[in-house]
Amino acid sequence: MRVVKVLLLILFFFFCMIFFVQNTTILSTPLLLKMDVFSLSFASPEVPFYVVLLLAFVVGGLFSLCYFVLEKMRMAGVIKTQAARIASLEKELAASKSYSGVSTGTAPAYSAATYATTATPGQESFESAPGETPDATGETSDASGEAGYGKDKADEK
Repeated sequence: MRVVKVLLLILFFFFCMIFFVQNTTILSTPLLLKMDVFSLSFASPEVPFYVVLLLAFVVGGLFSLCYFVLEKMRMAGVIKTQAARIASLEKELAASKSYSGVSTGTAPAYSAATYATTATPGQESFESAPGETPDATGETSDASGEAGYGKDKADEK
């Protein structure tokens, strides 16, 4: 990505140079800037138009540089406060885990009795979750009475 940015910058300066070379007569015309406010009067010395154009470009670059530096400083402050908040929340989480006796990083052990089946050979046993009731086909439906999602259209007819 850095190479693309450099190439775009080179192209930009290339086109700027072509613009200045092809328009030297127009850009070399002297420009006088005046400002009259109430009884105060200000007049700049005559300068070529390209100087005004280049100064405007430099001033715009400086303003954008100042903006991005200030924005980076603001974001650094936000990141610092968020990092401190994350650290305090992680500390609180670790304290609550040690208080409740829950160990970290291990899954709960289930016994084989949890998965015990009462089926005879050739017949499947279906266990339902709380709030679900098994129907005649062995599929579960929730308490609202909606049928299981696995039914075909032909089975419903």
